Amino acid sequence: MVKGEIAVVGEHHFTMGFLFAGMLNVFTVSNKKGEEKLSELIDSKNYSVIFISETLNEMLDWRMKKKVSALAYPVVVPLPDITGESSEAANIKALIKRALGFDLMSKE
Repeated sequence: MVKGEIAVVGEHHFTMGFLFAGMLNVFTVSNKKGEEKLSELIDSKNYSVIFISETLNEMLDWRMKKKVSALAYPVVVPLPDITGESSEAANIKALIKRALGFDLMSKE
């Protein structure tokens, strides 16, 4: 089993909650530096999961998006930020449902 740390990359408004929750590997970046930081974290092999803001995800160069989508390790997970929920959140929900075999968010 591969073990690694969890990292968070995004703008100030996205990372503040993770900082308040006590996460250690939180990187607050401007949009221009976000792709550079993400690439650095992926290449470091120290992280098993990297959460990024959807705003950053949308700003990634097409080559980086292709690299991220082809990765098996680490898992890069875009999360909704203050811009609201997008199709990425629905994709994450579908992936979780497929992995677990049931809808984790279902109230039934």
